[in-house]
Amino acid sequence: MATLSPEVVYEHLEHLSEVDPVEGASYRQEAFEVITDETVSPQWQTAICDRLNEANHDLAVSQTGKEESY
Repeated sequence: MATLSPEVVYEHLEHLSEVDPVEGASYRQEAFEVITDETVSPQWQTAICDRLNEANHDLAVSQTGKEESY
């Protein structure tokens, strides 16, 4: 898989809730590749980590009901 620019990966993460699970997994893999790429600036790595964390939180909230625990 070719590494995408941090800007594209950041934008993909904004749309995680709108895509099917397979495409979402691909977006998460892209994010992991950028986060672990030493040539990417720490600012972009942090922004992508924050957006991925937010998306993971949103997924957890949407997948569990009020009576369930995560």
